[in-house]
Amino acid sequence: MMRQLSAIVMFFSVASAMSAGFDCGDASTRVEKLICADPELERLDEQLTLLYSRTKYHASPYGAEQLTKQQRIWLRMRDRCRNSECVASVYRERIEHLGGSVEQR
Repeated sequence: MMRQLSAIVMFFSVASAMSAGFDCGDASTRVEKLICADPELERLDEQLTLLYSRTKYHASPYGAEQLTKQQRIWLRMRDRCRNSECVASVYRERIEHLGGSVEQR
């Protein structure tokens, strides 16, 4: 019983640290730190991560390759942001570009 409880606690600790599309414990760039410090940015990052994964899964091999190239370009643009407002704006634009709607909380 204690072993199961320990496993559950460890799972939720890891899940919390990795709630963004990357491990916040390993956040090293300014933008990654902004995302991990802001619940709204974390939520947008999670939403984009799911939408991107789903879109790539359903794409043809060529489409998946193009999507990956576009995502790399988008990440470079995102990483030029200097504040949370800019990061939120580029996330919303990318989500809408991929055909998703930005969920409001």
